[in-house]
Amino acid sequence: MRTTYLHFLLVGISCCAGGCGPNSEQRVPVAGRVLIDGQPLTSGTIRFVPESGRPASSAIMADGSFDLASESVNRVSEMGVPRGKYRVQVSASNIVDDETIRWNAPEKYADFRTSGLDVTIDRPTDDLLVELTWGDAKPAEESDASRNGNEPSESKAVEPASSPDTAPSSQGEDAL
Repeated sequence: MRTTYLHFLLVGISCCAGGCGPNSEQRVPVAGRVLIDGQPLTSGTIRFVPESGRPASSAIMADGSFDLASESVNRVSEMGVPRGKYRVQVSASNIVDDETIRWNAPEKYADFRTSGLDVTIDRPTDDLLVELTWGDAKPAEESDASRNGNEPSESKAVEPASSPDTAPSSQGEDAL
């Protein structure tokens, strides 16, 4: 009986130390910049959603930079992401009033299902470039409330667009 208990205890410790739990995947650091029409997106959130597992996200800094960390309820965030395929969403908006949202990037990017942004992470990277474009959604005139020079548009709709009209451009191997 004592031997069986000791055996289970050792197996349990081995699993924790050896990594047979859900957090055992090797994480790689991922950092980069978000551009919209060639200029840094100066605020917002970027989120990488895997085919399975926990998403990773980051605030977008004033220079457009981000540094991904895992999301988890009641746990400390872990820097980086497991290797794999991700759908990406970028949300950058301000609430103007109870009925109006000012989008600092097209709202189609705010949902990973409509963003058209996909990336495969297979190694550590600190220069991942995520390129967004206003395309035909670009507002006709600049808003006085533009805080980041990205010519925001106002919309009464809160839900993201249902279908992407334009795909982001690519530059180099690490561009989305």
